[in-house]
Formats: sequence, C-alpha cells, structure tokens
Amino acid sequence: MKMKSHRRALLCALVLLASDMATIAAVAVEVDQLPWLKDVGADFRFRAIKEHNRKFNSEEYTNDRFWQRFRLRGWSTIRITEDIDITGRLVIEPRYYSHPDYDEPWVRDELLIDKLYLTLRDSFDLPVTTTIGRQSIRLRESWLIGEGTPIDGTRTEFFDAIRAVWNLEDGKTTADLIWIENRRNSSAYLHPVNDFDFDNIEQDERGGVIDLSHELCDRRFLDSYFIYKRDYNAGRQGAEGETYTLGFGGHGAVNDTLDYSVEIAPQFGHKNGNSLSAIAANTWLQQLVSEEKKATVRLGYEFLSGDSDPERHFDKLWGREGLWSDLYTGGVDGFDGRELDSSNLHRPYIKASIQPCKSISAFAEYSLLFADTYLDNPDPAKVDNGSKFKGHHLKGTIEQKLSKHVKHYVTVQALIPGEYYSANRQDTATWFRYSIEFKF
Repeated sequence: MKMKSHRRALLCALVLLASDMATIAAVAVEVDQLPWLKDVGADFRFRAIKEHNRKFNSEEYTNDRFWQRFRLRGWSTIRITEDIDITGRLVIEPRYYSHPDYDEPWVRDELLIDKLYLTLRDSFDLPVTTTIGRQSIRLRESWLIGEGTPIDGTRTEFFDAIRAVWNLEDGKTTADLIWIENRRNSSAYLHPVNDFDFDNIEQDERGGVIDLSHELCDRRFLDSYFIYKRDYNAGRQGAEGETYTLGFGGHGAVNDTLDYSVEIAPQFGHKNGNSLSAIAANTWLQQLVSEEKKATVRLGYEFLSGDSDPERHFDKLWGREGLWSDLYTGGVDGFDGRELDSSNLHRPYIKASIQPCKSISAFAEYSLLFADTYLDNPDPAKVDNGSKFKGHHLKGTIEQKLSKHVKHYVTVQALIPGEYYSANRQDTATWFRYSIEFKF
C-alpha cells in the first residue's frame, strides 16, 4: 500500500511539475535580455493504450492490456558563440498498468538525460555542421536510421554519436557522416536519477554511417549510403556480430502532384555465428489529390528478406520501431524472428491522408502481410507454415489541434491473422490509443 501511495504521489508531482515547467518556459521564451539563452521549453504527453488479443490468442493472461503513460520533458539550448551552442533535455515517462493485475503496476519512473550535445557550425571554416553527444538522428523516413533505444518505445530515441553534415560546394550534394557508440545499459554514460536498471537495447552497438544525397535536377535526388554496425556484449535476446548494409535509390517529384521514393538495401555480414546475406526495399508513389485539403493517396511496398533460419533475416539496424504498426512490430514479429525487426515480410499497402480544416487532420492505411520464406523449425504454437499469408493490418488516426500549445489524437489498429500462424493464433488483435500533448 505504501508503494502504491508513493507512485500516486509521484504522478501528482509530475502533473504539477509539468504545469510549473510550462509556465517557466512560456515566460523564458519572452525574455529577450538573455542573449545566451537560445531556446527553452517543456512538453507533457498523456497516453492511454488499450490492446486486445495482442498476440492473436484470447486465452493468454496478458492478451488484454490497458495502461497509461505520462511523459514529461524539459529542455534548453545555451548559445556559447554565434556558431556554437549546447542543448540538453530531461525526460521522465512512468507507466501505470491498470490491467491485468501486476505486483508492481508502476514501471520506468527514472529521470533520464535523453539529449546533451554540442553543435558546431561552419566547422574548420567549411560548410559543415557537427553535433557531438547524445542526440536524435533520423534518416530517410527513419526506415533504417531513427531509433537508438527501441525497447523503451517512444520515451526516448537517442544515439550517443558524433555527426557531421557537410553541404558540398556545388550546393547540390550533402554528405552525412555519423559514428555511433550506444550502450544497452542506460547508465553507461549519463546515469539516470532513480535508476530502474532498464536496458534500452539488447546489446551494445557501435557503427558508422556515410549517407550521400545529390540533387540531379529540380526536386529529384539520387541517394546512396553505407552503414556499418557491430553488435557485442549481448544481453537477453541480444545479438553479436557485424553487418554491412549498402543503400541505393532516389526520391523527389515526378510533377507538381506526384512524388516518389525508391530505396534498395542489400546487407552482408555475420550474426550470432551465422553468415548473413539479405536484402530489403522500401518504395512508394504518392499522388496529391487536393491541395486545398492536403489530401494524398500513397501506394507503397516494403520488403525485408527472411530465411529458413531467423538469425539470417534482414537486420533492421537502427530502424526497429513501430513506424506502421504497434501490434505487429514488437509483438507478432517475434513469432518468426527477433522482436522489433519485422523481417521476413512483404508488405504492399495503401495510405490516404486529408486535412479537412486547419485544425483537423486524419489518415488511414491498409496493409497486406506475407512471409518471404518458411522457417525450418518454427514454434508450432505460433507458426503453422501452412501458408505465407500473414494477414491484414488496418490503421487510422485523427488529430485535432486545440491551440498552438495543445493537440490530441486517437489511433486505432487491427491485425487480422492469416494462415501462416497456428490454429490457436487466429484471434483478431486490436489496439487503441488516445493521446494529448501540451507544448510550450
């Protein structure tokens, strides 16, 4: 009982602190007598999530879950010179599991530093912007580079890295050079307050990225990249090995209303003692239907190769997050591979979005899911291998901006299993989330 009272007190303190930080941030932004203070702010996000038959089996104890998340962040950027500044951000996001009953329903209530980096512009008298420290990095719609801490969901996404973005003299070519040193132990570099001993990833990770983008002509770009990743010091469900991923493609506009993106990524190396030879692709074509309503329709196809041995599936690198599904990614994808990899997958999809008025936007997406290959030794309680059809996935979101500081939105997902899964895994999975965000 004392523990529960302590957690309730923590929650109340979070709400009060969010209000105080927002007030402080709003006042600080208006203060122009502090030339060294470039930016200061705070935000608070509340989410309530309900999921049912999360792994296609209504008989499992955890098939039906309901929980809440309370994320509070505060940040500031201090100007050292015109070309040098330092940014820091603190985050805390405790979760409370209302159902089913857990011995300890409150989890992850540590306070972390999820950003602390130095920015240097025009480094070495060159058109180079260098960022050193804990930072967010997202490349190419975050397909392979976007999530450095996949296990904790959207609480954090940071990389401990050095990044240099070089705009070459021709004005049409950008080189993005990145070196990453991530640790699975969240206290490896910057110790959290009230450390919960929570690992943000399954292993230590080291790697480098060379990403080049060249504008061929007006709004048409040619892209290429090389990603090296080494996994070591593996924990539970962790991996050890080295992967080398090459990427080729392009993106841009066919005309004023039709956009495209093409990306193909062969991958080689070794993982957990197995040689790796895999490939992935991510392509889409998007038509602007109404400029006034910002209505678009996108046809897309995503492919992540599989193998009869799950250790040889395509490695999603630093893109292991639920970009298109919170039911499949991190849940069902673990039936025939590592959770959050979402490999061994063909996914054709259609997505429509619209903004009927200034304050409201919405989108809906439908995906067909197929396995790339059968497993040699699947778990018969999860995978049947009777068909490569994994199922249907549906997703919809509607968002309303209540003011420049407040927005809320609802997301609904459903995953209908196909014959690829075993007979006791044929219950439709559903997922609902309500979110409200305050930002100052």
